Amino acid sequence: MKYYNKDVVAKIASELNCDIQTVKKITDSYINEVTNVLCSGDTFYVKNLGRLTPNRRKGFVYTNRKGEQISIPDTTCVYFKSSRKLKEAINQ
Repeated sequence: MKYYNKDVVAKIASELNCDIQTVKKITDSYINEVTNVLCSGDTFYVKNLGRLTPNRRKGFVYTNRKGEQISIPDTTCVYFKSSRKLKEAINQ
């Protein structure tokens, strides 16, 4: 089963007896802050869940089947390292 942001927002709103719009604003603010932290190059830690770290990938040049050289630029991706508690909870 897949869960989307709207599903989580609805579940939190029902558990806290809040309206969905308030919970949506809070979760959107949280996601924006996590994005800002990662964009600045810092690591974001979530207790009992894990950490998100921006990972720099060096660009490279390769030759395709036609013999053309293709240049791939440097990119940054996000690496997730799960916590021990999360691993234990999943493996129960």
